[in-house]
Amino acid sequence: MRSLSLRYRLALTYTLLIFLAVTVLGVRVLSAVKQYYLESIREATAEHTRLVARLLSQSLDRAGPPADLKSLCDALGKQVGAQVTLLGAGGVALADSQSNGSSGVHRAGRQERACAVCHEEERKVESVHSVEPVRVAGSPVREVQLTVPSLTVARALSKIRRMAIDTMIVTMLLAGWLSFRIATSLSRPVARMEKMARRVADGDLEQHLTVTSSDEVGRLAESLNLMTRRLREMVQRLKKERDACEVFAADVSHQLRTPVTALRATCEALLVGGIHDPAVATEFLQTLERQSRHLSALLDDILSIARLDTGVERYSRAPVEVNEVLHDVARLMEPVAAEKQVRFEVAPGPPAVVNANCQQLEQVLANLLDNAVKYSPVGESVVLGAEREDEWIRVFVEDHGSGIPPADLARIFERFYRSSDPHTRHLAGTGLGLSIVKEIIEAYGGQVFVESTVGVGSRFSFILPTGAITLENGDTHAAPDEVRKPVVSGGADGAPACPK
Repeated sequence: MRSLSLRYRLALTYTLLIFLAVTVLGVRVLSAVKQYYLESIREATAEHTRLVARLLSQSLDRAGPPADLKSLCDALGKQVGAQVTLLGAGGVALADSQSNGSSGVHRAGRQERACAVCHEEERKVESVHSVEPVRVAGSPVREVQLTVPSLTVARALSKIRRMAIDTMIVTMLLAGWLSFRIATSLSRPVARMEKMARRVADGDLEQHLTVTSSDEVGRLAESLNLMTRRLREMVQRLKKERDACEVFAADVSHQLRTPVTALRATCEALLVGGIHDPAVATEFLQTLERQSRHLSALLDDILSIARLDTGVERYSRAPVEVNEVLHDVARLMEPVAAEKQVRFEVAPGPPAVVNANCQQLEQVLANLLDNAVKYSPVGESVVLGAEREDEWIRVFVEDHGSGIPPADLARIFERFYRSSDPHTRHLAGTGLGLSIVKEIIEAYGGQVFVESTVGVGSRFSFILPTGAITLENGDTHAAPDEVRKPVVSGGADGAPACPK
């Protein structure tokens, strides 16, 4: 049974259940029909007996006792279609419609017999008798008896039984056919789902089932389609992440090769003899210092990107006052701006609180300010500030530098992308600063924007949601009056220290 398919198991189960139900019902119905038929024969026989008694009484009253009672019995038997027996005193048979003329047989003492081998049912069914008195003065006939032979009754019951059995056989054939059709309709979707699951297990994720019903089977098919679609999306995402990792690894190798090569070449030049010339040695050492700083910055940015991608470091969020962060980051970046005689101007804005990590927000602003200073002419100013826009806070950094060519605007947030403008190509940079800015801001549900005109300057800005604060337990509350603000550490460089 286990080796059979689901379709055949269902069909056999349905057929057996229907067979049992039809058999039980058929036996009950056949028994009821048999009882009803026997009762009908008894009532009909009794009615015919009364009719024969009346006819016999009328005949005897008019013509007197007939000379031949046998002929009278035969005539009455033909009219009612049964065996007619005239009985005299003591129940002695005077005449019988099916006798050869003998008499003296007592009431119900003779029946039609047939071969017991060929008609076994006769032994199981008794004949039906009915007796009525005949009251005619001077007549030897006292009673009239009608008999329906057992063979007649048995044949009728046998015919009913055969009809019932034939009906059951036809019903079972129809039930088997319908069971097979129903089992096929139920098992076909399951077979399709099983085939789909095998193909998905083999790696074919382009499978899709056509849902034709809204029952449990249809919902199961929808679930399989959803599972396959999510698996396909997951695989595609993993492929993209793998490709991105490969590209990132290649870009990192390329970016590291330049400063490492410069460091090695400088060291080799010093070893060859440059170390003995103070002027040459000083120049080479300055080159080593610049390249080591570039390498350190590159490694820091690579680590930041890796942490953002993998989510290894999860920073806690807290309410942060944006204007305070702007002032503190401007003080932090003043030594960098002083090297190019660039001034920072913090535009006053309304109080604004965002739910963010203080260190990451400082990193975003420091990257934007470093970028602005790098591309600003000597003596220019860089403006930074915050503006409120409905439920958002917009933070901007605006410079008056060389601007960004239109061809580069769409790609400046890509990792390791460097502008193709020959006037700015020489400026040092890791190519990761703006990418870090974009990923941090988008992680907070914000957006980054850039507007630039060549020869006029650029304006970088980002927006963050403000007002409501999402706590670690998932509750949402309005921003409190007391918020977490960066404070100056008191160190020599005046660098801001976010609360830990």
